[in-house]
Amino acid sequence: MKYFSDIVAHLHLRFRAKPLGNAIAPLFKKRQSVLDIGCFDGVLSNYLAEKLELSVKGVDINIPKSVLINAKLYDGKKLPFKSNSFDCAMLIDVLHHSENPLQLLKEARRVSKKTIVLKDIYSENFFHYLAGILADLSTVFVGMRLPDKYFSKKEWRALIISAGLKISYIDYSFKINSIDPEKHIIMRLQK
Repeated sequence: MKYFSDIVAHLHLRFRAKPLGNAIAPLFKKRQSVLDIGCFDGVLSNYLAEKLELSVKGVDINIPKSVLINAKLYDGKKLPFKSNSFDCAMLIDVLHHSENPLQLLKEARRVSKKTIVLKDIYSENFFHYLAGILADLSTVFVGMRLPDKYFSKKEWRALIISAGLKISYIDYSFKINSIDPEKHIIMRLQK
């Protein structure tokens, strides 16, 4: 089983975490303390930690036996940290799985001193929605819930404003690879 989890971690790093990490790395400052909300196996945040000398902790509602960072379970609602505990919080493909995305985004705002790095997907039509659902089917096997819906660009902006945050950077052009059908949104948010 350990051998299998090593293979999965390697594939995750090579085909998802590395291209995504390279895309979001410029949104962090070197040597920041970062909370990875929804860290799962920690492959992405571990890659960023090594690349940028970050001090990373993670939380998730489901943590596998093999995790690469210091991570703890939490209830998906209240983050188990004091306010302003981290320079930055990151939410990577998490909010569309959350039962209450606004509450979780407000919690990320509470525990970060200033910045939140967010990557998720958006949907402007049925085909975007279908691409998201197909991509998310694999997450059911590791205990995640399928999203009820995916936010449009307009709905993402409204959610950010409702959480009391400002968008300092936004990008809709990222692709995991050349055949990636999902519509990704990458943002740096400020208090």
